[in-house]
Amino acid sequence: MATLVSRISQVEERPQVRTETLYPPTPDFTTPSPTPGLADYVRKPKPCLPNPDKFDGKDKALYPQFEGSLRAKLRIDGPAIGGENEQVWYAFGRLADEAAGRIYPWISYA
Repeated sequence: MATLVSRISQVEERPQVRTETLYPPTPDFTTPSPTPGLADYVRKPKPCLPNPDKFDGKDKALYPQFEGSLRAKLRIDGPAIGGENEQVWYAFGRLADEAAGRIYPWISYA
């Protein structure tokens, strides 16, 4: 207990450093940008993987390959595609014919 009290007193005796010396105040004005509003745009990263081939649902043996390619694309290039909503519609866009017809009622409801 005595050690704790002596340690606290040592800390209290230290000279206080003013935060203004560590972090100078920012000016109240800002320099106008040569192109106003350009800083508002966020640049998305570029995709790395190619788009998976469309799956039409006719040959169900091809589905595991399609699913693996689509999962990899969303995992790796997800930030380039966008948020969750954009990724869902991207995945739907990789479907064709019968497969798209089966999924569209569910996707439009959700």
